[in-house]
Amino acid sequence: MSRFLISHFTRISCLLLVLTVVFSPKHILDRFTQRLHDARQYLQRHLPQAPWDEIPGPESYDAVYQVQLFSRDPVILYINDFLTSFEIEHLLQLSQGHYEVSKVYPGEDHHIDTESRASDLAFFQRDPIYDRIARRAMNIQGWRGPLAFFQPPYVQRYEVGGFYKEHYDWDPEYSQGNRITTFLAYLSDNCTGGGTNFPRLVRPRDRRWCNIIECPPSNGSGSSVKDVTFKPRLGAAIFWENMHPNGSFNENVLHSSLPVLSGVKYGLNMFTWDLGWRAPTT
Repeated sequence: MSRFLISHFTRISCLLLVLTVVFSPKHILDRFTQRLHDARQYLQRHLPQAPWDEIPGPESYDAVYQVQLFSRDPVILYINDFLTSFEIEHLLQLSQGHYEVSKVYPGEDHHIDTESRASDLAFFQRDPIYDRIARRAMNIQGWRGPLAFFQPPYVQRYEVGGFYKEHYDWDPEYSQGNRITTFLAYLSDNCTGGGTNFPRLVRPRDRRWCNIIECPPSNGSGSSVKDVTFKPRLGAAIFWENMHPNGSFNENVLHSSLPVLSGVKYGLNMFTWDLGWRAPTT
């Protein structure tokens, strides 16, 4: 039988199947649906599972969220509803009783510096809920290879006056392995101040962005203005790439946490480390 006949036979068969499903009585449809379900269960029980079936793919999302491309260089995504209300409450409960004064980390030197950073950190034990969030984050950014992993998670708390001065998440003192991407998810929004500021980003002219970033009354003449501050919004997250495509540090991701004026700000920090990263040679 020629390919032409096979192709047309397949199309006719599919059409007949669709017509059967659409115009059949309800009891026949129910029986048809049950047989499909039984067949799926049989295949799952008796056929060997491919190894990659254990790795969630992009289609296995377990939360409804929206991703918006905020910047192309550096790559910055804004993710609305990244966390569910249940996950937020769970993370806050996990962090209770574990808060310690935040430190700064230049190279291997870890110390408290209240002139640069005033907040508290709570490292917590991973559990299935966090692992689900981590899989979601990995789905969004794409798989980075066998040497990439998330740094141990922590919740950060900023009380009134809390801040973190301008800094990078990558460390220039490392030549092998570094933080290549960052997720910052907001666990609260009942505060004033506390925005996440990127002084070197160009502020979009489209004022529809003003629901997630701070906007002045007007952009004046419409010329490009640098300085973007993301508002804390419950459940939302910001994702950014810390490196250029060639692996060099992207200095445009310089950022800070602005002082909290009232209330308390909570955030989940997730850093992707890649042990395969090497500092580019000049």
